[in-house]
Amino acid sequence: MSYAEELNELKNLYNNKLKAKNKEIENIIRGKLDTQLSNENKITNNEIGVPNYWKQVLIHSNFFKHLNNKDLEILSYLDNIHIDIIDDTIVII
Repeated sequence: MSYAEELNELKNLYNNKLKAKNKEIENIIRGKLDTQLSNENKITNNEIGVPNYWKQVLIHSNFFKHLNNKDLEILSYLDNIHIDIIDDTIVII
């Protein structure tokens, strides 16, 4: 197996692992995956999943420092972000 073939195989392997991990995160956020929480972290208002998860991620990200009120309002409707690696570039969809 050549170096390029081995590299491509490794890229595909880790891209598939990334996709699986992202799907797991999506299921937790949407409340489709039962997670073990301590009593102090139990959700008491019957909400399923993690409300406004991606909004909070982007608010606290170093990449989105200049969010205005309109951005924050729109982010309330964001329910998922997909991450993929295409030609050595991380693509956020």
